[in-house]
Amino acid sequence: MEITEKGIEKIMDIIEVSGFHIVSQGDPSVGMFDAEWEIRNNFYFDNQKELDEFKEELSKLFEGYVGDVTIETFDERLIQIETEERERYQSYPVRYLIRDGNNFKIAGSTASYSSAVGDAIHMELPHWMSEEGYHGHDTKIIRSDNPEFREILLEAAGQLESEINNEEFRLKNAKRNLALIQQELKYGV
Repeated sequence: MEITEKGIEKIMDIIEVSGFHIVSQGDPSVGMFDAEWEIRNNFYFDNQKELDEFKEELSKLFEGYVGDVTIETFDERLIQIETEERERYQSYPVRYLIRDGNNFKIAGSTASYSSAVGDAIHMELPHWMSEEGYHGHDTKIIRSDNPEFREILLEAAGQLESEINNEEFRLKNAKRNLALIQQELKYGV
């Protein structure tokens, strides 16, 4: 069978969707919160019109039970989240780490310090601090346009990845040993 150029174009236009978020808006002022369902599977649509028709039918199905719903694909939700994050970071083109010795000032906290670098990324400096530092303290302000900022983040990311791998191995080992003990208790003793 010969594949035509038109057939190839049709195949290239197929839309793959890995799932849908279905959200029914609540009213928190009266104690009714949003309800959300997920439909997970691989769905394939020949074109955008077919996808839109499917979403409309899905919407009608849920509206019969819960009222108005909003339906979006997993990809649409991811794009929305990424767009919002990109806009947030563009609003704060320079971020800060505030280091005091080996610890960092936690963002959004007045006097908390920790070695947790992720919690210490400030979108803006606290109003009582200047980029020269906090007077009377051995505090160093590190701007995100300083290469040291990136080095600190990379080092922290590496340490966290290692910590996560170790914890996942430890947890997997603990689950395996628990299963062996439970098996022994059930069948052996």
